[in-house]
Amino acid sequence: MEGIKIGYLEGIHKTPYRAVVDMEKCDYCGDCFQACNVNALGLDKSHPLPDRRVTRADPEKCLGCGACLTACDREALSLVDRKSYTLPPKTKRNMFLRIAREKGRLGPLVADQIKYRLRGTFKK
Repeated sequence: MEGIKIGYLEGIHKTPYRAVVDMEKCDYCGDCFQACNVNALGLDKSHPLPDRRVTRADPEKCLGCGACLTACDREALSLVDRKSYTLPPKTKRNMFLRIAREKGRLGPLVADQIKYRLRGTFKK
């Protein structure tokens, strides 16, 4: 999770939800800041009233874990569906294949596997 804090936003698989703040209920107490594991909550600088401070949840950083929900006494936070969500791989094998494909290394990996299997058949 430290990677997300320093800017690697795709470093961990997120839930299909993300936190949003109800500006009418939020009093900017800061309790949710302490509960958030990845520092996804902060001051909303785009609020229409410059003298009123409210919290904003960064949708790119938010894991959707819900830790901030229980920290808020005013119930100003809720979880909503994330617009884009991909399911994580079901097996470790599929996870490593996806990682290799994303890094552009799937071709060499497959070629090495073919060479390894062919080498084993000629030894018999």
